[in-house]
This record gives sequence, structure tokens and C-alpha cells, in this order.
Amino acid sequence: MFSSFIQSGRLVGATLAGAAESVSSAIAYGVGMEDAHIEVVEEAGTIFLEGTAPSTSVIEKAGEIARSIVGAHVCNLVRTL
Repeated sequence: MFSSFIQSGRLVGATLAGAAESVSSAIAYGVGMEDAHIEVVEEAGTIFLEGTAPSTSVIEKAGEIARSIVGAHVCNLVRTL
């Protein structure tokens, strides 16, 4: 296999970048999420959710969506409007 020639930092970074995009898409298309404005950023192995949402329940749902995709490494900084 060629994976032994790939630096682990690059592989992990690419995986997390893909996970950030997956989280962003899942939030954007989630039921009840249409009024939320959430940006998803990966930094140092953690997925950060930033932006605004109309209620705390939407903020909590965004966090649940993110954790269902990437696990516990989610920092939810979304605030209500």
C-alpha cells in the first residue's frame, strides 16, 4: 500500500478538512437549520462552529450534528440572534 509514504499530518489534516465540509453540509441541510448562519472551521484537530442561530435549540442541534460526524472534538461558539 502507498499509505506508508504519506505523512500522517497530511492525512489527518485532509481527513479533518473533509469532516469540516461534511459538518457544514449536514448543518446547512438539516431540518430546522435554515435560519442559522454557521461557519465550520477546523483548527488543531478541533471542529469549531461559529455564527448565529435563532434559538438555543438550533445551536444545540448544530452541535449534535457536528458530534455525530466528528465525535467529541467540537467547540460550539454559535450564539443566538
